[in-house]
Amino acid sequence: MEAQDKLDNQEDDFRKFFDQERQKLIQSYHEKLHNQLQTQTELINERLKEEVIAQGVELQRRWIRDIKVRVEQERGGRLGKLEELASHLKRLERVALDNSSYLDENLRVHALWSAVRALSSSALVSQVRKPFREELRILRHITSAREDPVVMAALESLESSD
Repeated sequence: MEAQDKLDNQEDDFRKFFDQERQKLIQSYHEKLHNQLQTQTELINERLKEEVIAQGVELQRRWIRDIKVRVEQERGGRLGKLEELASHLKRLERVALDNSSYLDENLRVHALWSAVRALSSSALVSQVRKPFREELRILRHITSAREDPVVMAALESLESSD
């Protein structure tokens, strides 16, 4: 029995040793799996961070591109309005210049008409007979009278009859 007890003890020792080694291997395997899992998790997290950063950069690029497009559209709209305002301003300048030339012409015609009326009044309508040389001199010096051939012919005729 002693041999049997020895064998049983030896078997128990082998079993304990086997269980201990098995526990060590299980523990070692768990640690190895834990380390691999942690390494994989870190790699996956790193990849996710890189992807998130890449997506963020891409979103920023798109956002900047969209803003540039909107700015260009806005600028084009403003430029169109500026061009429209510039054309209206040119038209207004043209009208002002035309109006100015009409006013100048009107002043010349009025001065000529006033001088002609004064001469007519002095020479033809006046009850008192008096010389009308002053009225002729004024009429001769009016610019629009110098440009009118009929008036110049009449003035030369009157001056020659003097």
